[in-house]
Amino acid sequence: MELPKQWLFENYVTVFEEADLITAFFNGILITVVSTAITIGVSSLAAFIVARRKTSLSRFLYYFFFIGTIIPMQTIPTIRLFSALGIYGSYTNAILLCGHQYFFF
Repeated sequence: MELPKQWLFENYVTVFEEADLITAFFNGILITVVSTAITIGVSSLAAFIVARRKTSLSRFLYYFFFIGTIIPMQTIPTIRLFSALGIYGSYTNAILLCGHQYFFF
């Protein structure tokens, strides 16, 4: 495989027409807008209830969501994995955590 010897704009038009990319883009936009609107609506309703009620359950949920914004959910499985491998707290652990963004699998 190699780069084409002559670049033609018509190739882009052909890809858009044959692959029906316009429909795919509109589907992606529709799904994004609707799912974001639902997420914002449900989250707003839940936040209003959690903030206004003074029960132990609402206090627990408040701190649970608050901690979830500080500590990402992938942190706990990563710590368990490194503990199971026996490398938690070592240089190997730090190297893998800091360098994982440069590995392309």
